[in-house]
Amino acid sequence: MDMLNAIEIVLPNTNATQDAFNRALVSFLDSPNFLKDVQGLSLAYSATATLFPRIVLSEQDVDSVSVRFLDKDKEFYCLNLSKGRRKLVEAEKDMLPVFMPIEKLRDVFQGCPMTVNHVGVNFFSDLMEEKEYKSFRSIIARESAMYRYPTGKEWPFIVPVTQEEYQSEITDFTTDRNPKFEIVYSSFHKTPLLQFDIDIPLTRQETFERLPKPYGISYQGAENYTRAVFVDHPWKNILLRFDFRFRDDFYPWLVQEGGRIK
Repeated sequence: MDMLNAIEIVLPNTNATQDAFNRALVSFLDSPNFLKDVQGLSLAYSATATLFPRIVLSEQDVDSVSVRFLDKDKEFYCLNLSKGRRKLVEAEKDMLPVFMPIEKLRDVFQGCPMTVNHVGVNFFSDLMEEKEYKSFRSIIARESAMYRYPTGKEWPFIVPVTQEEYQSEITDFTTDRNPKFEIVYSSFHKTPLLQFDIDIPLTRQETFERLPKPYGISYQGAENYTRAVFVDHPWKNILLRFDFRFRDDFYPWLVQEGGRIK
C-alpha cells in the first residue's frame, strides 16, 4: 500500500493583497526544516528526505484555503476549509483576542530561531458531519502513520515516517519528525481554522512577554507549553492562528500512549 507523500496547504492568491500577505507569511515561516527547492511559492517542509508526508505551502487563483492529500503527488482527497459557515458569528468574535498583523508578528520574533512543529486544521460539523469526518479520518489513516491524541480528544496527528515504519511501527524516538500534521474535530471554534505550531528556544516568561494581551492568548490546559496569537489575513471564511511552543516535542507520547489509527 502506498502512503501519503505530501499534504499541500493551498493559499488563495487572487489579488495583490493576498499575494503580499502570502509572501510575508512564507518569510515569517522560514526555518531549518524549510526546503527552498521550490517553484514560485510552492514551499516544502520536511525533517529529512526519507520521512513522509511533507507539508507543502502553495498558492493558486482560488477563493478559499484548502488542504490536498497527495499520494505520489496525485490528489486523492481535498478538504475545502471554507465549505461550511461563511462568516464569523458575533459570539465568536467576542471571544477572540485582537488580530495581529503578520508584519508585527515578524517584528516580535525578529532574530528568534523557529522550527515548524506541526501544521493543523480545526473544523466541526458545519464543515463535515461526524459520519463523514470518521470516513475522512479512516481514508487518511490508511495512507499515513496517524496517531490518536492520548487524552481522548479528537485531535489525531499524522507523524512523518519512512516506508518501513509506515508498514510496521515507529521505534526510533531520536529522529526529528517535524512537521507533523494535526486534525482537530471540535466545536470550540465556529469557523474553520488553519494553525501553525512553532518551536521556539524561549522560556514561558520570555514568550509571554513577547505576546502580551491583547494579542496573546493561552488556552486552558496549555498555558505551560504554548502561547497563541490570531493573525489578520485577507483570505475568506477562515481563522489563522500561530501557537508558539516553549516545551519539548511530544511525538513519542503520541506514539506510545495514543496508539496508531488504522
